[in-house]
Amino acid sequence: MSVSRNIKNGIFWVFINQGGNQIITFSIGIILARIIAPEEFGLIAMVTFFTGFAGLFQGLGLNAAVIQSKSVTNTQLSSIYFLNLCVGLFMGAGFYLGAEGISIFYSNPKLILLTKIMALDYPLGSLLSVHSALLVKKMDFKKRTRFNLTSMLLGPLVTIPLALMGYGAMALVAGSLFKRLISIVLHYRYINWRPHFYFSLSAIKELIGFGGVAMFNNILIYTYRNVDNLIIGKFIGDNALGLYKRSYGIMMLPIGKVAQSFKTVLFPSLSKIQDDNKEIGRLYLKSVELTATIVFPLMFILSVLSPYFILSVYGDKWKGAIPILSVLSILGAFQAIKTFNGTIFYVKGKPKLETYMFLITTPLLLTSFIVGAKMGGVIGLTYAYAATSFVLMWFEISVAIKQIHLSVWVLIKRIFPIFFFAVLIYCGLQTLKILVLDNIVVSNLFVFLGLSSLSMIIYVLLHCLFKTQSFNYGKQFADKILKRNNGAK
Repeated sequence: MSVSRNIKNGIFWVFINQGGNQIITFSIGIILARIIAPEEFGLIAMVTFFTGFAGLFQGLGLNAAVIQSKSVTNTQLSSIYFLNLCVGLFMGAGFYLGAEGISIFYSNPKLILLTKIMALDYPLGSLLSVHSALLVKKMDFKKRTRFNLTSMLLGPLVTIPLALMGYGAMALVAGSLFKRLISIVLHYRYINWRPHFYFSLSAIKELIGFGGVAMFNNILIYTYRNVDNLIIGKFIGDNALGLYKRSYGIMMLPIGKVAQSFKTVLFPSLSKIQDDNKEIGRLYLKSVELTATIVFPLMFILSVLSPYFILSVYGDKWKGAIPILSVLSILGAFQAIKTFNGTIFYVKGKPKLETYMFLITTPLLLTSFIVGAKMGGVIGLTYAYAATSFVLMWFEISVAIKQIHLSVWVLIKRIFPIFFFAVLIYCGLQTLKILVLDNIVVSNLFVFLGLSSLSMIIYVLLHCLFKTQSFNYGKQFADKILKRNNGAK
């Protein structure tokens, strides 16, 4: 099967995975947000900053090395498996013993028991690392989708009853651990690979160099994306952090599910043609353009309609998230096209360039967080985050695409029509909101569903009217579907 066909098949199943994941996550999130208070979600976010940071060490970057490597032996896989298991057990014990330290840092005794239970995720997660990497390497996204959606559907069977019983943050942790257990059972039941009781450091030495840089890059990326949670949790409070995390999570839904779908498939696919810059550039631009076509209008519409969305979906206790979501939505539209930077670095075997880039940008972003939080609390931090990230984004993109001999102007030309149409929709909605909606009493849910649907229809018609490249992609897809149907007849 060709690389192009591999990508198309992979994207189909990843979209099914991400789409189903999004529907389940969003639906369950609404239920839980109406049961559990914002500060309970804030407690989880406080602990997650530390546990998530430590979790980056778990795979030691070797999973990415398994995917990127053109060939890997069973001896190497077994060695990686047992190394991950040892690291997982060590980190789990470390967090169990260090739970009180996290509690002292945030001055919140509720975090002690929560941290100890969340520590169980490390040894459980280590059991999945190699199996997950093998699925991606083989591009078996169909099986990966089945595993993920099954665990996502079964997880709420634990979370929701415990939430209704008043366990709050503990219900969220229990549900997460249950999903992990389900995933382990599925991977071991249906993936035909078992580790040999063998460990050789020399066998994985050649992978450690790539994996070590990959791990360090992931640490920098994690810090880049999560240090805002640390600052809010430490200096502003759990309620503000809960509101911010909810807004950030909503922002990340279309980004994670759309952009990540392309990225998940692109990495193993482009690794097979890592010396063909022209083809890599073509697939990169197409992926960015398709991502922007979907994400830009969604995020611009959400920015304007955030009051109606939050109040109708989550209720009055979450209204503090409205101004945060309004700003983050615009930022999220652009963050989506930045998602592919890492793919370029790893495909070209230059992860150190990403390291240098994040060593420059992370301190700048951290400084903006601190200044923003001191000047305006969580809202000030949000504005500082958006402004600084938007500027740094173009520097990061330019460094990445230079590796495949592309310029930023080529990228801008490809996405400008998409951006322009999204801005038109945004301006129209803002005008309607100021002149009409702010002066009448109407159902929040009706406004959100009605105007978002109408806006997307207008957006699609604009693409059809001007016959943009995105319109051509859609036409080509429709033609293929019609040909298949005609052939079946």
